[in-house]
Amino acid sequence: MQVLTEIQTRGVKDIYIASIDGLKGSPEAIKYSISKTKIKLCIVHIAINSLKAVTADLKNIYKSVTAEEAYMELDNLLINGIINILLSEECGKITGKIYLLYLLTLMK
Repeated sequence: MQVLTEIQTRGVKDIYIASIDGLKGSPEAIKYSISKTKIKLCIVHIAINSLKAVTADLKNIYKSVTAEEAYMELDNLLINGIINILLSEECGKITGKIYLLYLLTLMK
């Protein structure tokens, strides 16, 4: 909110598009300060968050002792990934699509 106030004191009247990192409260603060602003989630932050989720899930595969265990963990990764996509919230839908693309490449 302080940043928005500072921007306004410098003479900015309108912000047409705000690319944000998904921090809770940011959209509300922007809408409160400058109501006509369109808010979009930054694609870089979406990709980074997706990769964090994927790498955390891949650790179980890499830590497997046997090939059978690794395949079982891969199945879990695919099943859990699809479940997470189905349960995702509005901003998670884009993350889910990136995650789904990654899971599809694993299946090839």
